[in-house]
Amino acid sequence: MLPSVKDDTLEPLRERLRQQPEDAETRLGLINHLVSHHGKIGDEKIIAEAMDVIAPLHPMLDALPELYLVKATLEKAAGKWLQLQETLEHMLRRRPDDANLLRSLSDAYIAQQKWSEVLSVIKRYRECLPDDPNGMDLLIATLLELGREDEAVRTADAVLRQRPGMDFRRKTGFLQQQGQARSKGLPAILINTQYKSGTNFISDGLCKGLDMPFCWITLFNLGHRIVPRQLEVLARGGAVCQQHLPPDRDFVGEISDGGIDRFITHVRDPRQSMLSAVHYESKEYQRSDFVGAQTRARLPDNYGEWSLSERIDHYIGDAFVWWANWTGTWLTIAAAPPNGVTIRLSTFEAMKADNRGYFEQTLEFYGVSEAHFDWSLVNFDPKPGDLHFRKGATDEWKSALTPQQRHDCEQIMRQAKVDLYL
Repeated sequence: MLPSVKDDTLEPLRERLRQQPEDAETRLGLINHLVSHHGKIGDEKIIAEAMDVIAPLHPMLDALPELYLVKATLEKAAGKWLQLQETLEHMLRRRPDDANLLRSLSDAYIAQQKWSEVLSVIKRYRECLPDDPNGMDLLIATLLELGREDEAVRTADAVLRQRPGMDFRRKTGFLQQQGQARSKGLPAILINTQYKSGTNFISDGLCKGLDMPFCWITLFNLGHRIVPRQLEVLARGGAVCQQHLPPDRDFVGEISDGGIDRFITHVRDPRQSMLSAVHYESKEYQRSDFVGAQTRARLPDNYGEWSLSERIDHYIGDAFVWWANWTGTWLTIAAAPPNGVTIRLSTFEAMKADNRGYFEQTLEFYGVSEAHFDWSLVNFDPKPGDLHFRKGATDEWKSALTPQQRHDCEQIMRQAKVDLYL
C-alpha cells in the first residue's frame, strides 16, 4: 500500500511538493491523498491534478509496482482508456494470472470497442476463475457482439451442463428456490413481453409474490436463440421467465417441444413503447460500462448531441419498424397459436388500469391458487427509477410526437397489422 497521509491536508502537501519536487515520498503522499479525496467526491479537477503529480514518477514505476494501481485508477476515472490499456498490459507482463487485472483490461478494451481483444482477455480471465458467472456473462456477450451466435449458444449450453450450480444470469440459490417452488406444485411461468411494456414490474411481482426464481431461456433479452439447457431448467417448473421472444411460429414450436405448452404474450402501443425506449436508451448511452459501449456501438456517433425529436426520428426509421412487426406478428400468432399451445394476450394498458387484476388473471391462467401469492411483497405503486419505471403513461406519445411522426408511426403500424392500437 502507498504511504497514508492522515494528518496533513492537501495544501501543506502541495506546498511541500513545490519546495521539493524531487521528493518521491511527498509526491506519493499527495497522490494517495488526492485519490482518497476523489473517491469521496469524484472531482474531475482532483483527477487531473493527481495525474499531473504522478507523471514525473513514471520512470520509477518498475521500482514501485504498487504505483501502477494508482495510475490505473486515475486513468480509468479520467476515461483515458488507451493509457489504461497500456498500464494494465505492462502490469500483466509481471502478473499474467491476476484475474483482477485481466478484468480491468477487458473494461479498457470494451470502452474502445476492441471486441476481439476483449474476447482474448476474458478467456484468460475464465481460466483463472472458471466458476465466476460475471466472466461467463461477459464471454457470451462478447461472442454475440462479434456475431458468433452459434459459438455463444454452444458455449453457454456446454458450461451450464458442466456447472449446473453456476449462478449465471440468475441469483444465488436459484436451484434451491426452484426446488421449493416445485414442491408446492408451482408451474413454469413464461411471459413474452414487448420492449418497454412494464417488463420488470411483471417479472419482479411474480417472482416476489410466488417466491419463485427468475429464469432465462435465450441468450439475451432480444435473443433469437434458445439455450437448450435453460429451456430444460424452466420446463421443470417452479420458475418465472420473462423475455422478448422473436415473433416466429417455429420458435413457439421449439418452446412447446421443450415442455412449455402455455405462455402469456404482453403488448403495448408501439408508439408509447418507442417513447419510453428512447428515454431509456438515452440514459444507457451515457453509461461507461459494457452496456453503455454496446448501446453506443449500435447508435450514430453524434446521437448524444441530438434532441429528443431527432432521436425519435431515428427510432421510427429503425427499431420502430421491427417492434411494430413484432407486435403485429404476435397478435396474429396469439389469435391462432400452433396446436398444443395456449397463448394468453395481455396489454400494458389493461395492466396499468388494474395491476392487481393483471396478476389475478395471470395466476388464473396458470392454475395457481392465490393462496400461494403474497400480495404484500408486490410494489403496486412503483416510483420513477424503480424497476426501470419512468412514467407508466399510455398516451404520452400524442403530445410528444410531431404530426409527421404520428403519421409515419401509424403507416408503419398499419403495414405491420397492429390493428389493436389503430
